[in-house]
Amino acid sequence: QYAIKKSNSNAIEYYDKCIDCLKPNKQLDLDLMFEIYHDKAKIELNKENFDKSADIIKECLQKIESIGSDFYTFECKLALAKIYGELDEMNSVDKAEDLYKQVLEGHSKLFNNLNEKIINDKNDLIKFYLKQEKFENAFTLLEELLKNKIEFFGDFSTKLVSSHKLLCSILLKKNDLDNAVKHLQKSLEIEELNYGKKSKQFAQTSETLENLQSKLSTKSEKPNFNPSRKINHLKQDLALYAPRN
Repeated sequence: QYAIKKSNSNAIEYYDKCIDCLKPNKQLDLDLMFEIYHDKAKIELNKENFDKSADIIKECLQKIESIGSDFYTFECKLALAKIYGELDEMNSVDKAEDLYKQVLEGHSKLFNNLNEKIINDKNDLIKFYLKQEKFENAFTLLEELLKNKIEFFGDFSTKLVSSHKLLCSILLKKNDLDNAVKHLQKSLEIEELNYGKKSKQFAQTSETLENLQSKLSTKSEKPNFNPSRKINHLKQDLALYAPRN
């Protein structure tokens, strides 16, 4: 409640009391423990106290590693990756990328089979690559992610739309109009099937597709819009914080 009311000092004090109650000699509810630390770290992150936020998660990680829970170890590392990803310093950027990769690799081994956790991990790493303007890295992982989504959700799930449009945007940046159009056409098919031709989603995608096809048919100069801006707009399809399972 304190956090909801933005009374940060009271919320921090409350979380500290909760942490004090987590006695190491008792059977801990790891989900509750992670939630307390995560929420406390989020308060500091919202105040742009990045070091404090990271230290809180590191403390949680240390406790969890002493208990021996792979699942919550990766939850902590994912939270740390997102904190480091907010910073522009090279050292922090490298740490964030390494942590995102550790989480993806760890979940792949932990779960064996493809699931939404692994899909979310790839989404997170793609968002990171886009923010760092590592478009080739993002493109390679997006192609892999799209195959995973088709396998997991089916060929015409709306979950595929954001991946098709992001691939389209990166291809436009590379001036590969033919393949960009193919991905946008697939997006349009999915939106028509799920939302109908009268939907806002279908109308917007249809208009963009017509513009691209016009450019393609006339073989004119590079499309007159900023693909980086398009990428930034489409990134909102991938939630800033993937939901925890």
